[in-house]
Parts: sequence; C-alpha cells; structure tokens
Amino acid sequence: MVVSGVVGGGGTAYALWVSRPRDETTAGLRTLATMSWREFTRLMLDVMAHRGFLRTENDTAADDGRHTLVRGSERLSLWCKHGSAFLIGKLTVNELANDMRLAGTRAGVLATQGRIVEDARDAASDQGIELLDGSALWTEARTRLPESTLASIRKTAARRACRRIVAAWLMAALAGIGSHGVLTRLMPPTGTATTPDIATASAGASAQEPVAPETLPVRSPPAADGEPVAAAAVADPPPPATTSSLSPADQRHAAVRDVVDLPMVARAEWTSASTLQVELRSTDADAFEHICPLVERHPDIATSRIQLNLPAGSDVPVRFRQCRTF
Repeated sequence: MVVSGVVGGGGTAYALWVSRPRDETTAGLRTLATMSWREFTRLMLDVMAHRGFLRTENDTAADDGRHTLVRGSERLSLWCKHGSAFLIGKLTVNELANDMRLAGTRAGVLATQGRIVEDARDAASDQGIELLDGSALWTEARTRLPESTLASIRKTAARRACRRIVAAWLMAALAGIGSHGVLTRLMPPTGTATTPDIATASAGASAQEPVAPETLPVRSPPAADGEPVAAAAVADPPPPATTSSLSPADQRHAAVRDVVDLPMVARAEWTSASTLQVELRSTDADAFEHICPLVERHPDIATSRIQLNLPAGSDVPVRFRQCRTF
C-alpha cells in the first residue's frame, strides 16, 4: 500500500507540476509557429507595448520585422524573426547590434519562433540585446494571446497530464502487487512460530555439541565363585524415569552409568553423539533387551545406535541395533 501511494503520488505530482507546464509551453510554441509573419509581428509589438514601448512615427509600415520603439526618452530596436525553422546565431545578433548603432538605440530585443544557439547568447549579453525564444518567448506571448487560444492550449496540456496520471497509478498498482509478493515470500506465514521448540533446540544442540568419551570403570566379576553370570544378567532393569530436564550430555552420561551396572557389561562409552559402544563380558543373554530400556528412558538419545562388541575370543560378530526409530 505504501509503495503504491509513493509511486502513484509521485507520478501525479510530476504530471501536474513538471510535465503539464512543459506540455503547455510546447503546445503554445506550436501555436505561435502557425502564425503568419504579420500576426507574429503584431503579437510582439503588443508584448512590447505592454512593457510601455510604442512605435515611432516613422515606424508605421515596417514589413521586414524590424521596428524602432520608444518609451519616454528610451529607444529600443525590435527584430522579429518569423519561422520555427530559424536557427539564430552570433551573426544575426551582430547585425542587430549594428542596426542599433545606426538607429541610435541602446537596447534591443530579438524574438523568434525558431531556436537561438549558445554563441548568440554570449554575444547578445555583451551588447545589451534581449533574446526571446522557446519558453522565454512563450512566457511573454501567452499574456497577449486571446483567451480562447489559451484555453485550447491548456486543454491540450491537461489531456496529456491526465494520461500521465492514469499511467502513473497503473504502475503504482503493479508496484504494489510486486512488493506484496516479495514481502509474502520473505515473511514467515501467519501463525508460524519464529523460535524453535524445545525438542528441536535440544536435538540441534546434541548434533553440534562435541561429545567426550564417557567411560566408567570396568565392573568386577561377581564375588561368589561359580555364580552364573547369565542368572544375574536376566535381572529386571531399573524402572524407567523421566530425564527430559537433563541436557543431552547429561542424558548420555546417565545412560553409560546405568548400562555398565548391568552384569553382562564390561565397558560402555559414546563414540559419537548417536552411537553407544558396549563391550560385553558374556553372550549368554540378549544384551539389547537390557540396554535399550536404559537408553530409551532419555528422550534426546532414545534413537541412538547401540554397538555390541563381544568378548575376546568370541566367534560372534559385532552387532548393531537402533533401539527406537524416529
């Protein structure tokens, strides 16, 4: 909405305050270019009369666009160069300056529907000659034109301004749609949490946290000679407990402590954040049935992989199991 307002408002202001006056000047100069040389000369004489300069008694029938005007004791030379194809240069300015010396005037005005080049402007400023073309000519001439002519010129400029305003608001609508699409892609959907939940944060921490091997001392064999290890191995595991309040590292440490308490286990350590390596004393019982419950009680490591290393001299290969899947 803001983008549309800026684009549309800016385009409207430009059309009204920049383009419209420029279009009015262009249409006005086009109207001046359609005048005959007599109409253009009369218009410029009217402009100078509005300034207070009137023709002298000897200047009643000049047909070449050259006139000598007076205002009290001031004398002025007026040259009118009719035709939009005129390109006024330094030579024409110097000719007017010579005419001024012959007529005894100290100021001059050169008006044309054509264009005055830059070197002519430099020469004119040095010799007291005022140049009227383009927007300067229109500024002077517009005040002396009939109101009906001015109304037609303003109407033409207004139509152009309306077209530009409509185009500006169409572009504003497109810009608003485009900016809304960009913001929709950049912003998260409504209702989506901007922070990860606790389980996700814990899983991320466990994946990035370096794990030091956690090893507890090797458990000594049962004290009584001849006591069968398998009988002790099948003892019921400790009851499950809730450990969600522990960090992943503390959960791994607690699991190692519980696993090495099993009679069939000689040693246990974490070789990675998700792999618990267990060395067995005996293969008389299914070690997974006793190890998995001890690992699954910890929510952040419940899906870890268990690696069972059999006692030395055993012909049973290393075994792996993931106690709980995702």
